[in-house]
Amino acid sequence: FRSLGDRNDRGPDTYSINEWFMTHSIMFPGQVICLMDNHDRMLIDAALGRSDLMYYNGGQATEKSYSAVTKIYGKNGLGNSLQKSGHWDWLKNLPLFYETPEYFFSHAPIPLQIHRDTTPGTDFRTDEHTLTWSYNASIPIKDWVDPNLIPIEEDGNFQGKYKLCLSGHLHRMTSHRDGSAEIPGVEKFGNAILLDTGSGCHPTGYLSCVRLPDLMVITSNGEVKQL
Repeated sequence: FRSLGDRNDRGPDTYSINEWFMTHSIMFPGQVICLMDNHDRMLIDAALGRSDLMYYNGGQATEKSYSAVTKIYGKNGLGNSLQKSGHWDWLKNLPLFYETPEYFFSHAPIPLQIHRDTTPGTDFRTDEHTLTWSYNASIPIKDWVDPNLIPIEEDGNFQGKYKLCLSGHLHRMTSHRDGSAEIPGVEKFGNAILLDTGSGCHPTGYLSCVRLPDLMVITSNGEVKQL
């Protein structure tokens, strides 16, 4: 099981969500993998007093959910609240990506080289901003996300195939005045799969997952389809 992120700031009980993922990742190492995302980084930065950006992205509910357990309240107590909860070290040490011979998992999708925010020649695996934040809304997603990011090699030789890259972060939801919203759903662009379907961002948002290796999409609204 791979959690691609956005566990924080998506509802009233972030504490319990993080507790579940932390507990199961410890109980089943290598089987339950949780990745660092931009909301984890915002929570860590808020706890360290570096930034209040979390509070512009649903962070009040996150703070309250921890305070309800730890009885430590307010922005100034957030760091102590996270430490008392037992989640602090786990959050700080979440990996930026998870990679296998066939798959690459990250919170944010990796853009084409020309649009990357990294220095040319720098491995994107070392760039936290790219792996947790990257997106340029001014560029159509099909022209922005890298469809063939990581070649599969054997003994240094290209095998003619690319790793399947799975990510979240981008739900690209269009909200309407009547309260409805259009959500593209899980999409595949070459060897890049985008999984975020807006859960917690809009009343019509929902959770999605992809079962590997058959690429079966399963959603919380009952949809089951194959990519």
